Amino acid sequence: MNRVSLPDSLPVLTVERGDGCSGLFELLEQRLSVAGIRVRNLVDGEAAQIRRKTALLEECACCDLLLIEGAEDRWGRSLFLGASFDCRQLQVDDGFVCRSRNDVDSCFTEIMNWLVACQQKVPVVGCILIGGKSRRMGRPKQLIVDKSRNRTWLEIGVEKLHPWVDHIVLSGKGSVPMALKPLQRLSDLDGMDGPMSGIGAVMQAYPLASILVLASDMPFVETGSIDWLLSQRSPGRSAVVPHNKLTGRSEPLFAWYDFRCRPFLKELAAKRKFRMQYICAFDSVYEPEIPASILGSWRNLNYPEDVSRV
Repeated sequence: MNRVSLPDSLPVLTVERGDGCSGLFELLEQRLSVAGIRVRNLVDGEAAQIRRKTALLEECACCDLLLIEGAEDRWGRSLFLGASFDCRQLQVDDGFVCRSRNDVDSCFTEIMNWLVACQQKVPVVGCILIGGKSRRMGRPKQLIVDKSRNRTWLEIGVEKLHPWVDHIVLSGKGSVPMALKPLQRLSDLDGMDGPMSGIGAVMQAYPLASILVLASDMPFVETGSIDWLLSQRSPGRSAVVPHNKLTGRSEPLFAWYDFRCRPFLKELAAKRKFRMQYICAFDSVYEPEIPASILGSWRNLNYPEDVSRV
């Protein structure tokens, strides 16, 4: 069986069964499900169809852990089930071994730790949304200058996100300051509307990355809020959309989205539900309450009088 190398960020296991494996797979799958891990199991005919990495990537976007059994090649690492496997003869990077029911707990813990490591290796793309029409403000919000810092709101957003992400993208057709012209620009995605179209465009351009989204009308973002937001990531969470206790609403425009949200956006777009708040209906979207000490980072300004009062 040939091993197909995959990015370290993709949690894919090839299942290999030996003597005495009865019931072990079901026990592990149950433990993972209770922990909130969405497991996709491709067996025989379905597994045989995974011949190209592009097909495998689409499967990975629909689950937290992809298990493949019956394919011609070994994809990623392996999950060895049964007493016939000798741990001493297997290399450390071969995968995980569960020889009996006594090994289920330790194997589950090892897999969960590995899922955490996989998630930490997923690139983070910073996405600043600049596609809004700013009708209430009467001028492009991203070009408003914070006089105390002599920076536009867009420049402030880029400065704040830069230390936390691997790349920054400006999503939308809005104008940008000359200093930010070198940054990558993406047009809104067809078939979607509003901020969803900007977020969807980044997901399409970076199909294996997670996205830290920031609207251009949030000039009060602080380092502590970004740190807190990213610290809420965990295997089984497809997105972290904070809940604002002052407004009683979710805050999807300063939030984190894993690449596993791509199918969610497609489903919502097909139903013409373009408001990003709708994404919170999916079970794997986590909505933590924003701590009072950093709540100001989610304050946005919509009217000229809001700016004059700052």
